[in-house]
Amino acid sequence: MILLERDQKAELDIPEAIMTRGDEGGTLHAKLVHSHLPKLEEFGFIEWDREADVVTRGPRFDDCRPYLRAIYDHRDKLPTGWYSEEG
Repeated sequence: MILLERDQKAELDIPEAIMTRGDEGGTLHAKLVHSHLPKLEEFGFIEWDREADVVTRGPRFDDCRPYLRAIYDHRDKLPTGWYSEEG
């Protein structure tokens, strides 16, 4: 929820975010860089600097803001492991 809570120029360092979740095998990182991040960038929700491995809000970030807010506000009702405070 870093991109949701911080100011417009907030950056999320991908390796740091993954390491805080304990993804030792790199599975999450592989899914992010090969599937999730490219799709989010394609829709304009994020901008992804692949060289620096940093994500910032995209031009259409506000389109997904209500959904992110709903997930965050109801995180206690989500299945175990589905939501993490990091990232």
